Amino acid sequence: PGTRLLASRYLLEKRLGRGAMGQVYLARDQNLLTRRVAVKTVRPDILSDEDLQEGEAIARFEREARAAASIRHPHVVDVTDFGKSAEGVFFLVMEYVEGETLYDLLRREGTVSPQRAANILRQVVAGVDAAHDVGILHRDLKPANIFLMQQRRKGNNDDGFVKVGDFGLAKIVNPDRSEVSSEAGPASRGIIGTPEYMSPEQAELNQLDVDTRSDVYSLGV
Repeated sequence: PGTRLLASRYLLEKRLGRGAMGQVYLARDQNLLTRRVAVKTVRPDILSDEDLQEGEAIARFEREARAAASIRHPHVVDVTDFGKSAEGVFFLVMEYVEGETLYDLLRREGTVSPQRAANILRQVVAGVDAAHDVGILHRDLKPANIFLMQQRRKGNNDDGFVKVGDFGLAKIVNPDRSEVSSEAGPASRGIIGTPEYMSPEQAELNQLDVDTRSDVYSLGV
């Protein structure tokens, strides 16, 4: 309720959305008063599972947040900060992208022309390729994670600058089995991703074989 100051720095102004991981807020960085950012909170319960102690879950969150922040590409939404507040809220701070998602555009207009699709996908592929170059998979590529920074106006065929968001976030929730100690034994984990865009190997409970080709499959869909 009302505005809140997170981690003594980010003033939460309004909620932009709610998802499986937590909530997304528009916030103002109090260190740089003119800068608006998007703050994504992460529910503590989805960071933990039966095989990981709290400290390991926090370490995984920090590792994946740092990895997401390392991509640094014009067509990838920047992760600029992360942490855990005094109230125990895990959060990621990202650049605030004004515009709309590809999901919103498709809901409003239906199909798009091959030329527009190529223009959008060319930029998406550039961002995804940059992430793959540093060994980071997205794991949940879909229209809702593709941001068009300029809303389409009547008579204007320019969809604007495109950015891919939410890199690495799926892995924060549910890591590869290879990242769990061998002593942990078998575990029953949920499947990460969105079924309509998911590669067959990603739909397996044992996701050891998931690599960059899974993201390419999702791009094709």
